[in-house]
Formats: sequence, structure tokens, C-alpha cells
Amino acid sequence: MTPLNRVAFAQDFFRFAYLVGSPISFGLPVHVPEPPALHTWGKHSLGAGETRLDPDTFALCGTLLERLAYRLLAMELDSALASALKGEDRFGHSDAFIRDASTVIRLIRNTVAHNVLEPVWKIDRKLQDRKFTIDGILTFDTTGLNGRLLKRLDFGGPIALFRLSERIVGYLAQGFTPMTHYLKPNSPEWLAALESFDQVQAAHTRTILRAAGREDVCSICGDEPASDYKLVSPKPYRDAVATIRLCEDCVKIRKMNGQTFQPFGE
Repeated sequence: MTPLNRVAFAQDFFRFAYLVGSPISFGLPVHVPEPPALHTWGKHSLGAGETRLDPDTFALCGTLLERLAYRLLAMELDSALASALKGEDRFGHSDAFIRDASTVIRLIRNTVAHNVLEPVWKIDRKLQDRKFTIDGILTFDTTGLNGRLLKRLDFGGPIALFRLSERIVGYLAQGFTPMTHYLKPNSPEWLAALESFDQVQAAHTRTILRAAGREDVCSICGDEPASDYKLVSPKPYRDAVATIRLCEDCVKIRKMNGQTFQPFGE
């Protein structure tokens, strides 16, 4: 089984866990067939009475199924990235997505591998008090996490991890040829490309443009005047829409957050 095959299997287990585990954990009725009178494996066996669970334990096991699913997914993603980028420094990769995704996945993997039922964050000193953003999916802030029990919202939650797995699989399956989109901001083509990369931002900008009644306003807040820019740093992700129309205030805010731009179309 290849690393990508194992990731696909972990994704399917994630789907199964949410299909079965979530209803159980919320106490919803789930059909469970009566166990056979005897389970046998090799020289050992279990009677039907030994496999029955009380309702509270049954619900807890549904929750554990969900948690084990995303933890398995993190471990398989880490292995797949390590295999695909063997001999390369994936944590210092020139591709911002690979660099940040590898770091987030490794931190989750290391934490759950040491204690799968009650994981405690183990974050290297150089990665503490850092923020890692995967556009359109999650923001992972390590500030104050080291030594704390893992909470799913620390990294955006299991579904965010599942969405990240989909993007990672796309990268690994297609290679790393840049496909960054440099389109005229707020145009129909720009909005369509943005929607496939970041649905939340695309929906927000569509609302802004409808309210303004025209396209020549800031893509973020709708103010004017606004100018067209392309993102220079951090390096845009594969398939990212790397252009945007910004007012002066939004340019300043994004620069404060570490982004740099240059005029687009000049």
C-alpha cells in the first residue's frame, strides 16, 4: 500500500467514524446487530456477554472512534509527506503550503503518537508562540500550548484536518508545479478561482460587491479608493488567488500581519 493509499484509507476511516461515531456519541439511535454467542480468534474466544456495553460507555466509545480517526489521519499524512519529500527539508520548504502543512501535521502527529487517548502537546521550543495559517482551512497558534492537553479547536478541529488532508493529497498527487492565479481582482474569473480555493473569502467578497454595486472597491471591506495588488510574501500557495484589490487601510493591516505586496498590472 502506497503512502497516498494509506491516507485515502485513513480518510475513509474518518468518514466511517463520523457516520457511526458521531450519532453514538450524541446518544442517537444506531442499529447494532446482536453479537454472536461466541467470538473466536485462534485459541481464544469472547462470549456475547463480554462484548456488551452500558449506554454511557457505548456513547464514550463513539467519541473515541471520532478522535482516533483524526489522529490516524494525522499520522498517515505525516508519513506521506515524509515519503514524498524524502531528502528534502519539508519544514523549511520553499513552498509555503508544504512548509506550514508539514509543521502543523507533524505537531499533531507527535502529540497523539505519545498518548493516543489523552494527548498532551509536545511543541519544540523553536515552534512555540508561532502562528501557522493554511489559507481557507485553519490557523494554528502554538502560543501557550506546550504541555497542555490537546483540544480539537487548538488546530481548528477534525474537519479542518480532513480538508487539509484533501489539499495535501492534491499536492502530492500533482507535484509542485506552481499554478498560482494572477487575475484581475473582483472580476468574475477572479471570484470563480477564489471560490475553488477559499469559499469563505469568495462569499464575503461577493457580498461586498453586491452591496457596492460595482467592482472597483476593496475586496475586503468595500471601501474606496482601492488599488490592485499581487502577493509577494509569503509565497502564494499552489492554486491560490494571489491578487487582490485593497484600500489603504487594508494594505496596512495585511502588512502588519507579515504580508507584502506589489502593484498588479503595472
